[in-house]
Amino acid sequence: MKKIIILIIAVFVLLLIIGGVFLWQKGNSKLDKYIIKEGIVENATAGLIMKIPDNWKAEIGDIGGEGVVSFYCPNTELYPTGSLKEGCLIRAEVLDCSKKNSMTKVDLDQTENIINNLPIDQKYKIREISGYKALEESFVREVGGREVSYISIKVPVKERLYQFDVLLVPSADTERYSQLGTLLDAVSIK
Repeated sequence: MKKIIILIIAVFVLLLIIGGVFLWQKGNSKLDKYIIKEGIVENATAGLIMKIPDNWKAEIGDIGGEGVVSFYCPNTELYPTGSLKEGCLIRAEVLDCSKKNSMTKVDLDQTENIINNLPIDQKYKIREISGYKALEESFVREVGGREVSYISIKVPVKERLYQFDVLLVPSADTERYSQLGTLLDAVSIK
């Protein structure tokens, strides 16, 4: 009888610990910081506001434990694996780079270094987003037998890295591509 009571108490304590860890992780999740309302995506903690282009859809998600927002242009199709089959999408996330030796801190430092010392090979472009210098890198990758254009845009601001990853199937029309610029022009970082 004594063993059963001890076992019940041990199970109860274990459940409390697991529940506490779950609540702590949920409270620290970037997913909780994104809000979609009235055609706007906002992360007030990171000072980020993005207008959703007309006829596009936005979803809050999770990639590798980090909260992201995905914007899908009309008629976007994905493979079951989640990779782009047709159309275009933008994934936006804000990375906290305050930990000195973290990979995100290294990425922030490299981005700032490239912006300040643009390489001669011109693999990169510098653009402005919300008054900040941003690093743009473009490349093409084959996915499912089709070429997919990738554009990675990184905006270093203090101890944060605002990242926008654009995926575009080359057959997507020019209007969709121009809307990508419209979305990025409407980004506000405070």
